[in-house]
Amino acid sequence: MKRLTLIILLLALVTACNKNKMEEEVLESEDLCLIIKGKTIFSYDENDCQISFNPTSRIFRVGDDTMDDYFTLTTSVIPSSKGEKVKGDLQWTSQNSIQSRKYVQFEVQKIENGNVWLWSKTDRIAAVVKILE
Repeated sequence: MKRLTLIILLLALVTACNKNKMEEEVLESEDLCLIIKGKTIFSYDENDCQISFNPTSRIFRVGDDTMDDYFTLTTSVIPSSKGEKVKGDLQWTSQNSIQSRKYVQFEVQKIENGNVWLWSKTDRIAAVVKILE
């Protein structure tokens, strides 16, 4: 019985640890997206989506052409380096409503070609946004 309990405990620990890191597929992807607790909320498609970035207000917007489906992220600072901590306010559309989350603590996982990969370990939120120049 002790052995079974130990095995279950170890499996739970491994599962919990995996949920606290940004998935490798997201880090390797160039797609702008919002993923919350492993569920893709929005994924950018250049054929029918738009992106915007306002450096003065630090607002990133990604949405479909009608803006019926979108997410916005307003950050405390413009992310500039891997490992940097950035606070952000999120807003996104769901099936029937607009959802939001304030004061999300992100860590910059990667910056490449203007794309910024952000991960909130606590909230399990991954966001990939683009700094437009």
